[in-house]
Amino acid sequence: MEEAIPVVDKTDGEDDINRRTSSMRSSVRKKNSVANLEPLIKDDKGDVVEKTCGTRFCEVMKKQQIPIVLLAAAIGIGAGIGLAMWEDDTGTKDTVLLWVELLGDLFLRGLRCVVLPLIFVSIAVSVMDMLSLGEAGSIVGTTIGLYMVRVG
Repeated sequence: MEEAIPVVDKTDGEDDINRRTSSMRSSVRKKNSVANLEPLIKDDKGDVVEKTCGTRFCEVMKKQQIPIVLLAAAIGIGAGIGLAMWEDDTGTKDTVLLWVELLGDLFLRGLRCVVLPLIFVSIAVSVMDMLSLGEAGSIVGTTIGLYMVRVG
């Protein structure tokens, strides 16, 4: 008579822990995502429809993104070449270059004002994820210290 041999799972539980922590992270991200904060638009039948601005400009921008970006890049390159080749003795070129420099400087400063807080928030969220999962250790101090040295 043959005995039934019990099947033993040789995993030590690490896969189960990894699966649970991964699902915890994804559920935290799903709850906190910006997409969940936007209200859903429903039509008369109750079906969810895509939110649009409803103007012709938005439709063109949505359908023709790559050509518009390439056109804007070509205009910028053309303007740069034109300003570089412009021969002027009256000082008008210097005035135009000062205004273009001002606009470029304001754009870069505005970009920094947006990007640095985004970096800090993403680091803070990652640290909080690690703290909630018990994986933080000394990474917290090192991360915040490096960020403060870089920004400050």
